[in-house]
Amino acid sequence: MPTEPGTIPQTTTTIPTPTPETSQLAIKDSDCLTILSKNGWQFQGNTYHSVDFFLGACGRILLEESGTVDLRHITGRCTVSIGRPLDEVIHVTVESSNLDCKKSEYNISSRYWRKCEQVERTELTTRTNVLLVGQKLLTPGNGVVLTYRSQKNTKKNCDIQLFAPSGVFENPTTPNSNHTCRVLINAPPAVKIRIQALHIGLTFNIRDMDVLKTNVFKGQQLFLWRSSGNMAEVEFHGDYLHSKGSFRHQWTLKNSTMN
Repeated sequence: MPTEPGTIPQTTTTIPTPTPETSQLAIKDSDCLTILSKNGWQFQGNTYHSVDFFLGACGRILLEESGTVDLRHITGRCTVSIGRPLDEVIHVTVESSNLDCKKSEYNISSRYWRKCEQVERTELTTRTNVLLVGQKLLTPGNGVVLTYRSQKNTKKNCDIQLFAPSGVFENPTTPNSNHTCRVLINAPPAVKIRIQALHIGLTFNIRDMDVLKTNVFKGQQLFLWRSSGNMAEVEFHGDYLHSKGSFRHQWTLKNSTMN
């Protein structure tokens, strides 16, 4: 049956096979989000739009409200992203695991969690609306199965998230002068972001989230900016928050193998 816009069914994602070695599972709670679900839907604010932008098996973005991710029977590196709107977080449970670890690795910080042994029944709730799940160097036949579901969270009203392969955006506005408003642009793992200035009124910042580097642009000279990775934030302060259209730029996504 056809899917109605605004509803995405729960799915099970099975990712294919490739050489033995050690195993580990990594789960990253990201500040930004990559874009496409396996059935060709994407978020634009809190609604869904159908797009034609094929990503292949590993490196997919799942945008369903809940679902199951099956990472068994694969080897090599594989990353799956789970993304929800800005006002949601994601709760994950590892349902089963048979990773073969040469060495136990366990690391927790505010952004990154990594574990190899005793993964089964582990639970994690993200701080943001995106989750990256990575598995690498698996023995054939091993792997994990995890389930996820989204939960409501608070969001800054002026933040905007962009997921389409290309488009034009303007600066967000807010009556609160103490705010910083962000435009978040996110691409699949092997894709980079290009931002072409169309109109500039004031000073603003672009942050390359892959290397945590911030570029500050001043004056009205137009420019072309390229990211190092697949996540970028454009920050707006001061007068930008009250002047709709004072910043107008075009963004495009490019495969990392292309110039």
